This record gives sequence, structure tokens and C-alpha cells, in this order.
Amino acid sequence: MAADKPQTACPVSREPFDKAKSPHIDYQGHRIYFCCDKCPASFKKDPAKYLAKLPVEQPSAPSAPEGGKS
Repeated sequence: MAADKPQTACPVSREPFDKAKSPHIDYQGHRIYFCCDKCPASFKKDPAKYLAKLPVEQPSAPSAPEGGKS
């Protein structure tokens, strides 16, 4: 999880959340938000399962110079 995209849904329920009001935990240097108080317990039981559902920015391919080879 090097460069994260903003989290937009709870990784457990896939429901939206409100960062100002929603529960969260800090896990491996990342803040994970949840839609309700029940979801953090589920996350803690199997973090790898739910981390896979979080958006992660994919590295972009280097752009080739215009006009082909240089």
C-alpha cells in the first residue's frame, strides 16, 4: 500500500462512511475508516481479506516520447 487513493467505502460492508463521524483504526501506518462500530472487529479478525478491498493506486507506465523512438 505505497500510494493510496482516497478510501470511499468501508472495506467490510462496502458502505460509504463519513470521516468526521465514522470509527477508524490505524493499521500498518494507514488510517482505515468503517461505516459502523461493528466493522472494525471483523477487519481485525482477517485484515488481509479486507485490505484487498481498499483502493490502491497502480503505478502508471512511463510515457513514451511523442513520435516514437528518440
